[in-house]
Parts: sequence; C-alpha cells; structure tokens
Amino acid sequence: MAVKTIDLPSGGELLYEEDDLFASSPTGAMIICPGGGYTFKSKREHLNVGKRFSMEGIASFVLEYTVENPPLKFRPLDDLADAVVYLRLHYKKYNIDPNRIAVCGFSAGGHLALSFGCLWNRQDVYKSSYERELIRPNALILCYPVVTTGKFAHAKSIENLCGDSKELREWFSLENQVNKDVPPCFVWHTQEDVSVPCQNSLALISALQEKGVVAEFHLFSWGPHGLSLADDSCTEPELNRFPDSHVARWLPLSIQWIKRMWA
Repeated sequence: MAVKTIDLPSGGELLYEEDDLFASSPTGAMIICPGGGYTFKSKREHLNVGKRFSMEGIASFVLEYTVENPPLKFRPLDDLADAVVYLRLHYKKYNIDPNRIAVCGFSAGGHLALSFGCLWNRQDVYKSSYERELIRPNALILCYPVVTTGKFAHAKSIENLCGDSKELREWFSLENQVNKDVPPCFVWHTQEDVSVPCQNSLALISALQEKGVVAEFHLFSWGPHGLSLADDSCTEPELNRFPDSHVARWLPLSIQWIKRMWA
C-alpha cells in the first residue's frame, strides 16, 4: 500500500498508509514521533510501529518533524501541534474520534511528545491563533524517552535542540515542566540503557506522581537503547539489538492501557 503524505503548515509532514485507517466506526488516532537524536527520524520507529497500532484498531500516522538547521528550538513542537490540529479539524475525513488523539514517541521523539504534553497549554510557547483545545493531546506513550537536560541528558539530542542556550535547556528539562494538564502517560524504559539512562523516565514518573497525572510505568531489567518493537523486524546485531519477547510486551500493554483510558 502506497504511503500518503499530508503537508503541514509548519513544514512538517504526516505519513500514513490507507490500510492503517478504518471505514467503520470512528477510532482513536496515534501520531508516532520516531527517535534519532533530533538529527534524523529512525525507520525502525516509523511506519512499522504504526502498522502494529493499526492492527489493534488505532488509526496511525508518522510525524516527519523538523531536524534540519539546528538548534531546532521550538520548530519540532510547531510540527507536532500542526499535526494534532490537522487531525482534529479533519477527523471526519480520516474517520477518527477527535477526542482520542494520542502521541507515541521514541527516545528524542519521546522528548518531543513529552514537550508537547507539558507545553500545549502555554500561550508563551504557542503564540498562534489555535484554540488550546485544538492542540490538546489526549494521551502519551513514551518509549525510552529523553526527558532531562541535566546530569542524565542525552547530550546530542539536547545540543541539536537547544544549542548553547541556557534558557532553552531550562525549557526542555521536562521533569521541571510537568503540570496537572499533562495528559495520561504510558512510559517504558530498560535498566541497561546507557544512551538515554532510565533515570530520565524515573525523574518523569516522580514528577507525574507529584502532580497527580495518571501514568503507567514499566522498567525492564535488560535491553539496550532503541529496541523499538523488540521483534525480528527491528534486529540490529551490530548495536546489540535483538528480539526480546519480554520487552516486546510493552506494545500490547500500552494498547490495553490506552483502550482502557479511552473507554
């Protein structure tokens, strides 16, 4: 099935395959933000992930967000806001429920998704004429996310996003930006992750708990960074990434979680 492209006002794109949408009753939608250190978008965390969500009845789209000409500052956030607004305004065309639009992010894409979840209601970030409720995400699924710009930061991601700006690093140290309006979050990480240490997710979960945000967290004992679906399709022996049926349980767990949330 051919990949379709939706051009967004900000310059980003939404990709989808027609058979990942549904012609029956309206369904929820998932916007997938691949990782890649804010330098590229990983194909291991891309349409292949969307296919798996679509198999469970969730219409899936992949966000091709801005990674050119760093420091990126707030440009990737503009792409994600445009994506959510587009789907909410065109929900009839894609047969989706406008009140069930979630974002799934991996690594740096997890940072983008969480940034959006923390900052969607900030008028000083989104100065456009968009109404806040058009931008609001309904849930987040965060896979080994970059969270902090502090001690356990993924240095390359933060450098590409913030450059040398101390102000931007304060903005994007997201454990400090969590507030009561962050949507429900499903978070998973592996304890062996050395690229983006699990302390990123631990700091996030602590902040979510403090603010009373609904969250579910899974810390798997084993596995390197970037496992994606943790199945045969995502194997990379040179990076010690192999199928792991235990870690792969994150996907059905997240689907059960979000369907219960939306019920």
